[in-house]
Amino acid sequence: MNLEEAREVVSDYGGFIEWAYFRFKPVLWNKYPESLLPYSRESIDDALNIATKYYNKEGNQKMVNSIEEVHYLLTYFVDDEEAIINSVKLFKKKKWFGIMMKLIKDFPRLYGEPKHISRLFKNPPIGKVDLENQDQSTDYKIADIYSTFLKFAHMPLFTIFSQKIPESFLPFPRAYILKALDAQANIHDLKGDEENAELFTYGKDILEDYTDDEVAMIELIKNFSNKKTRESIIVDLKNSHK
Repeated sequence: MNLEEAREVVSDYGGFIEWAYFRFKPVLWNKYPESLLPYSRESIDDALNIATKYYNKEGNQKMVNSIEEVHYLLTYFVDDEEAIINSVKLFKKKKWFGIMMKLIKDFPRLYGEPKHISRLFKNPPIGKVDLENQDQSTDYKIADIYSTFLKFAHMPLFTIFSQKIPESFLPFPRAYILKALDAQANIHDLKGDEENAELFTYGKDILEDYTDDEVAMIELIKNFSNKKTRESIIVDLKNSHK
């Protein structure tokens, strides 16, 4: 793996950690199916080591610190079945459901703004979003950040939750995203740019996969607790990178 390839892997891994990892934490705690990773664990490890060596030589300590911050998170990714079974054991604890629901409900407050390791990205999130004054500029930012969220987080979340994902995991409340996507679709329609207009419409369709947090968690627990369904989920995980 050369430096340019390593940078690509590091950027994608950074995006995955920023947008997906923290959304799994309330459900999977500290054991995550390794098939959720955007690349194999070995490839990510190699890329992070190459990037660390390069930025050390360049004297860029901020980048070295950022890479080291997320490198250790790889240790939390284990065999798919081991990770899912670990969650099933947690679900059986009476207090765990309440703990999970609180963590999910608090997610927008705790992790609503991209703020963890954005400097690993080639294209970091664009500015702070002012939801109190949702104008054309705000709509553009919301749509852009939602697009980044879909790129890095949606498919891993969909693989675990199927078509019922907690809506608190969205980067913004549903209503703001819908308004922003409608506004951007209209702009492209007026330009005669049907292809991009359809992309924003497709983004709206994906929102249907997100539902009430408690409904999503009850469905997840049911799926994980049923041996046949759980085995099917594990097969889907292992096939996700084929």
